[in-house]
Amino acid sequence: MSLSSTRMKIQKSTRELRMRWDSSREQWNDSVSQRLEAEYIEPLERTVVSVCEAMEAMNDVIARVQRDCE
Repeated sequence: MSLSSTRMKIQKSTRELRMRWDSSREQWNDSVSQRLEAEYIEPLERTVVSVCEAMEAMNDVIARVQRDCE
């Protein structure tokens, strides 16, 4: 599996998590749910953004190396 397809899969899964979480919050909106979002959901989303940026940069490096080796 390529880095690009893996990155897209991670992004899709994170969007799915956010949609499901938002749907859950319609029914469950108390201090516990707010804490869970602040301590887990939001940090996870920030981490996914950072990871995807790093994967994109790695993909660029790999592509450059492959071109240089041809």
